[in-house]
Amino acid sequence: PTLATRRTELAARIDALQPIAADVAALELRLQQAEQRAHAIAARAAARKQLAQREATEAKARHVCDTAQRAANEVRAALTALDTHWRQAQAAILARHLHDGVPCPVCGSADHPVPARHEGELPTEQALQDAAERAREADAAFETARQALNAAELARATAAAEVDTRAAALQPADTPAVDADEPAHLRRELDAARAAAAELAPLREQVLTVDADLALAATVCEQVRAQSAEAVSAARSAQHVADERRAGVPEALRTPVALQAAVASTQATRQRLDHALQQAQTAHGEAASRAAALRAQHATLGEAV
Repeated sequence: PTLATRRTELAARIDALQPIAADVAALELRLQQAEQRAHAIAARAAARKQLAQREATEAKARHVCDTAQRAANEVRAALTALDTHWRQAQAAILARHLHDGVPCPVCGSADHPVPARHEGELPTEQALQDAAERAREADAAFETARQALNAAELARATAAAEVDTRAAALQPADTPAVDADEPAHLRRELDAARAAAAELAPLREQVLTVDADLALAATVCEQVRAQSAEAVSAARSAQHVADERRAGVPEALRTPVALQAAVASTQATRQRLDHALQQAQTAHGEAASRAAALRAQHATLGEAV
């Protein structure tokens, strides 16, 4: 392609790349923000998942604690009932040994209007001790479950605070669902913009080189024009000399012999001059053709620039 065509192609490529390369800084900022948003949203999702797990653990611990509390209450109620039963039985045992007029060993009264009675099997002290041991074990199990529930409640509260913190760190615009492919899409755009920016520098260097070549071509064109003008001037000078020499033949040379000799000399001179003129005209024609070609190329380059 010609220099003008090459420059047109380079200019078109630069015009196409400049808008893409101009977005490098903006795309870098957008990519950084998108990655931060994606990280924050992922962290919030992880915090919510952890909160759900902690809530499930708390619910399970609450159920265990409630069950342990009911069991402890039941065992404690059974112990209270057994203790009451045992005391009643002890009173009945003492009542068996009461006699009228004999003081009661408990209250000291000699009158025993309504002595205690007990029907059925009398509870033993060992049974009472076993019931007390079961009550202590149930209370201990309930205390362990209560502490586990407290720990689960604290863990759930911590997870809930983490969710609130993660949510507060997000801008309102980040609250809706965000395209998970946005960082990858921006990264591809940024790579394309950086590639365009890297390509622009050598393209601009090539434009400068083509411009220098165009300027050199214009200079050569002017030089050819000057040479063509010089050739035309030389041809005219040669024609003028020939004309002067034809008019300057003396009268003495006009005799047949002298004239013949003068004519022969003049013809020889004329032939030399004609040959020189022909060479000058040929050079002029070549210079004119070259100048015309350079003017056409210069006009084409000027339109392209």
